[in-house]
Amino acid sequence: MRSCLLKSLTLMILVLGSIVLPYPYRTLSNSNITESKENAVLLNDSLLHKLKSVQTNSSDTDSVFLRFANKQDLEEAYLVLKELDVQILYRYQLLPLILVGKLDPEILMPLTKRCSIISVHQNREHQYITPPEELVSRSFDEALNSSRIHDIIGTNELLESGHDGTGIIIAILDTGVDGTHPDLEDKIVQEKSFVMTELGYISDEDPDDFLGHGTGVAGTAAGTGKASNGLYMGIAPGARLWNVKVLNAFGGGRDAGIIAGIDYATLGPNNRRDSSDPDVINLSLGGFGGPDELTSLAVDAAVSKGVVVSVSAGNEGPFYTSIGAPGAALHAITVGATKLNGELSKFSSRGYNLGGNPDPDIVAPGQNIISPLSAESFLGQSKAIVTPSKHIRGSGGNYVSLSGTSLSSPVVAGTCALLLEAFPILNEIGPIALRIALMSTANNTYYINNSNPNLVGAGILDVAHAVDFLENLTISPDKDITLGFPHILFTEPAFIAFPGNSFTQNILLLTTSPGVYTIEVDGSIEPFIEIGKSSINIDKFFDNPPSTLKPTNASRYLLTMFGKIYKRS
Repeated sequence: MRSCLLKSLTLMILVLGSIVLPYPYRTLSNSNITESKENAVLLNDSLLHKLKSVQTNSSDTDSVFLRFANKQDLEEAYLVLKELDVQILYRYQLLPLILVGKLDPEILMPLTKRCSIISVHQNREHQYITPPEELVSRSFDEALNSSRIHDIIGTNELLESGHDGTGIIIAILDTGVDGTHPDLEDKIVQEKSFVMTELGYISDEDPDDFLGHGTGVAGTAAGTGKASNGLYMGIAPGARLWNVKVLNAFGGGRDAGIIAGIDYATLGPNNRRDSSDPDVINLSLGGFGGPDELTSLAVDAAVSKGVVVSVSAGNEGPFYTSIGAPGAALHAITVGATKLNGELSKFSSRGYNLGGNPDPDIVAPGQNIISPLSAESFLGQSKAIVTPSKHIRGSGGNYVSLSGTSLSSPVVAGTCALLLEAFPILNEIGPIALRIALMSTANNTYYINNSNPNLVGAGILDVAHAVDFLENLTISPDKDITLGFPHILFTEPAFIAFPGNSFTQNILLLTTSPGVYTIEVDGSIEPFIEIGKSSINIDKFFDNPPSTLKPTNASRYLLTMFGKIYKRS
């Protein structure tokens, strides 16, 4: 029996009653709740009504998604849809998904008799990134430079040993990338735009960065620092880039384009993944939704193909439960933001995610980050937002200070590129091992008085210790590695308030190997909490450890516990 000792393990608490919260908490409006329900409509007896509802709520576009149980069903449905003259706008590869034009309800019933459609989804439109006036830092210390980021996260030793991400490809799914910036010259090896047009289908709009967001993100991940003599170098200056444009000049986009971009970055132009395709995907974007949203599911599908995916947690802090999709994806590395002094940024989104699952995974520098500025973009041309005082002095207007989890995510993406180059064994084990390494070694000493995992995840990125972890793994490649998260019981927001309140907890287990694991939890709340039988046969959690669970595969496993307060001190 394989054993995994998880000390003081707990996670997200979902309230099954209403209480007054003493902490900031994101309240969902009725319209948002309705949208969430309508966005994944199970096809049942009210099928026609649900389809009409989805299409009514998608009045700004004439396209909807049809989701199928598997790829075989999708292929059969594709032929039937063509036979019925349904407008097919896009056929996806990672998910059994087809985007179609406005669907006549009269067609739907015969269609479902011949095809296994399991759900209908809106082709939603979101403002996926922070507005430009909030993105640009209002103030910054001009002495801060990229060397400080490398000092904080501990990448200097890797860089000095010659590991700079060479041979690794990072796909930037964003507003486009300005390949003419000196820091990004000759780095883009593939580019394509999946920006949606007003008609709701995939277009081939110019992949240039008209906003300036994607260029800053790309430079943070892999810029060479050429325009500053290396001073503002990105995390992995040797890595190459794919410019996969999924957001428009205003930072908005549709699910259809984002999922198509994830498809492309994972499987390449030929829809068949090979060694020339990206190793890492960075998604510095996010919208409302949980782990079951299509963008989240697409991220999970990409990871299943061997791609490491780093996603920004969002900029909705200090509210709790403010991490949306695709940051809520089960297999993403979801990244919150800190200041350069290690303090958590106020804007960094907090957990739980909307699935009630652990997030963020880690935090990394994301405030006042000096990043490449695309001269011809909106940010480069907007004197009202990027005033002369906000240009980095002596840089010739090539850099600007930006803030947001949009910047912390590429810090992690660049770090992943460094580690993938330095430790080829990671390509054999898969993305889960890299994620375990980063979370297991994250430094939470910055947060000794506030180590709430709903705020900071496992802690701040600590690459030096991740290197030590992976060196030991290289010595013992057959060693199973497992992580339990988080390690603190009953964190804010304190939903558990009165006797009789019920709750659930999702406890995260990450493992590189399926098997039987022993879980032990040290709990200081035993006199006050009665833990009932769990959904996977773990009962009397405090009274009678250990209990066992069997992960279904070598991946993220959520252990759901149920409990009730029966006594209060």
